[in-house]
Order: sequence, then structure tokens, then C-alpha cells
Amino acid sequence: LPFSTIKHVNERFVHLIGYARDELVGKTFRELNLRVDDALGLQLLAELRQNGAVDKLQVHLRRKDGTHRLVLISSCLMDFDGESQRLHTFIDITDQRHAIQEARLVRQAMASISQGVVVTGRDRMIRSVNSAFETMTGFSEHELRGRPCSLLQGEHTDPVVVSEMREALDLGQTYSGDLLNYRKDRTPFWNALTINPVFDANGQLTHYFGLLRDVTERRAEQTQLKLAAQVFAQGHEGITVTDAKGSIVLVNRAFSDITGYTE
Repeated sequence: LPFSTIKHVNERFVHLIGYARDELVGKTFRELNLRVDDALGLQLLAELRQNGAVDKLQVHLRRKDGTHRLVLISSCLMDFDGESQRLHTFIDITDQRHAIQEARLVRQAMASISQGVVVTGRDRMIRSVNSAFETMTGFSEHELRGRPCSLLQGEHTDPVVVSEMREALDLGQTYSGDLLNYRKDRTPFWNALTINPVFDANGQLTHYFGLLRDVTERRAEQTQLKLAAQVFAQGHEGITVTDAKGSIVLVNRAFSDITGYTE
């Protein structure tokens, strides 16, 4: 391969490598410095020396502008009009590899987030969730993929809240609010939910990104506080609240009625 003289190239190879056709034909790979001398390049040479051919081996090619592209190369000897020549084919996988790496980074980032994360397509079917979401709901990602988030709703989920959420998403807006959901075992939990629509470079909706936080304890505390406030305000016994020095800071209506003093 390093010393093989290029006799013919197609348009796709011209586009891949960045040279004009007449700059390539009659030159060798070494003269054009196309092969990158890294571990993949050395493996390519070793495979060719040992086997005389390679099939879809990863290797880096150096373009005319000096940038590198990751390709799958296949190379074998063939007979053309009685002359033995080597045929090379190249499949550019640079963008696919970058996409895989970016997806891996996203997965790692999602796994590190303590809040539940759910990603859906524009059809609002679940594409991915993180481990915190699995723990929160009791469902595995495998069980959730391809299903709607509404499977977490149940008997006492407020339909008004659901309608408000769907209206915001239909308008391409962010939604935030508390929603009563149900785990896989159908135990209820309160979920502080934020859903953001995701748009591509052309402004087209592609996904939804949701963050979920279990606020069941917070909601229970709020309920207890409301009940305590009702007892304090409506109780028939006089109640006072003092500070550390014994000064009255709060009284209920019954205390005012008993003592004749206003608050």
C-alpha cells in the first residue's frame, strides 16, 4: 500500500481525501502522505504483509488539508486484463464514530445525574432513561423504551395538570410542575417534573428532555403544615406561640376571643 501507484480513483475517494483526481493518479500513498503512521496504520501494514489482504480494517487517512478521517479499508489483489492490481475500498466512519463517542458521553452524563432523566422522541415515546429514573419508577430502561410516559400515570393523577403539560409541549414550550405518578408496583409518588423541547439547527423539534425529582416527602410535609395551620386557626382552645424570651409572637382566634386581646 505505501508504494502502490494510484491508477484510478472514483469521485467519492476524491471527496474523501480532498485532492483533485489529477493530483492523485500516478502518485503513491507515501508520496501523498495519506496514511497516518499511528497504531492503526502499523496494524494495516502488518496485516498486508502477513495476509496480503485486509477486510474492513480501521485506519486513519490524512486529507490534503492535514485533517484525519477514520475509515474502514478493504484491500485485495485482483486481475485486471491479465495484470495483477490491488483494489482498495474505503468507507468513511468518522462521523459515525464521533456520534458514538458523543452518545457515550451523554450516557455517562445522564448516569451521573442524581435526578431522574428521560429522553423521548418527538412522538413522546421513551428513548432513554438514566439509572436514577429506573430507581425512582421501578421500571428498567428496557421495559420503558418505546412506551409513553403516561404509563406512569394512574387513578389519582390530576387530568388538569396532565392537560396543562400536554398543551405546553404542543406549543413547543418548557413545562414545570408537580405530578402524581405511579411506580411499577403502582405505589404513588409525587414527581417535580421539568420537560424541555429539543430543536435541531433548523428549528425542528427532535426530542424532549425531562428531569424528574421525587418530592413525595416534601408534599407530605406541606400537607402536615396545612393541617397544623387549620388546627391552629380553627381550634376552640386558645393557643399562643412565644419566642425564646417568652414574648408572644403568634396567637390563634380562640385565644383572642378568650382574652379579649387582638393579635
